[in-house]
Amino acid sequence: MAEKESFNCIAPFHNKSQIVVSDGLLENTGKPLTLLIKEGEKMKDTLQIVDLRTDKFNDKLKSSSKLIFSKNSSAKIIICTHSNNKTSVLTEEIKEIQIEENAEVDILIVQNEHSNSIHKTDININMKTGSSLNMVTSTFHGGETINQINVNLDGERITCEMNGICIADESQRVSNTVNMNHLKPNCNSNQLFKVIVNDKAISRFDGLIKVVKDAQKTEAYQVNNNLIFSDESHAFSKPHLEIYADDVQCSHGATFGSINEEQIFYMRSRGISIYEAKLLQQLAFANQVLEKVRDEDIRTILLNLVEKRLRGEISICDICNTSDSQS
Repeated sequence: MAEKESFNCIAPFHNKSQIVVSDGLLENTGKPLTLLIKEGEKMKDTLQIVDLRTDKFNDKLKSSSKLIFSKNSSAKIIICTHSNNKTSVLTEEIKEIQIEENAEVDILIVQNEHSNSIHKTDININMKTGSSLNMVTSTFHGGETINQINVNLDGERITCEMNGICIADESQRVSNTVNMNHLKPNCNSNQLFKVIVNDKAISRFDGLIKVVKDAQKTEAYQVNNNLIFSDESHAFSKPHLEIYADDVQCSHGATFGSINEEQIFYMRSRGISIYEAKLLQQLAFANQVLEKVRDEDIRTILLNLVEKRLRGEISICDICNTSDSQS
């Protein structure tokens, strides 16, 4: 069987325009990715960026990329992270995201790698006056996934929605750190991160809302919910506030729980198997984050992907590898 030369991500967003970044470099250019949305440009179609680690690169990989959304622009971006390298290698990447005045940006990140991968991602976001960001991070597979998200709200009347869903089982390790820095007055931020852990998986969430002295009239909220399905799985949470202004509305919190036995009993009394009952409970738990995806078509695709993941129908990102080549 002859393999195709380029990687084609066929799931879950195969009808979208694609840019492929292979081993840290933009395909066919040999350069790091810099995406520029010009001033006033309104992207009608969603753009998918496929960030691929190939089996041809066996060393520690360091990469960087820039996404620049100019003044009064709007865009919807999907970033999918995959690895076809089955060895235990470290990938370290830095994503710089600049959102200029009055730009409107939607970003969905889908992380789906194999059980030996170690992937550390630093996402540095700088937002200017009147801009808005709706970002959802979904982590499905990976040996160890480390996300560090730093957001600077460096202007007034900024709105930032930062949400995440993580599904971890077997011996996965997932860490999400979010630093939300309110640097100017009259801005709003909301964070909702939900985690489902099973088997021997471990999840960590570390969230900071920082409000500087002059950032009056700030509204900032942060919630981390954890659903724990086995005695050997663990979830750790450390949400905290650092507030130096006195005219603000801020809150944070974390919850930990297991399956709701009363709900399970009720569903089983209606003829639903215990497997399906637990699955429905997990889907309802995850749906609060999935609802944050504003595009209905993308939201439906993501919901189907989450259900497949919970059913064990999606394991590693081989699903995206075009192995249907001709002999």
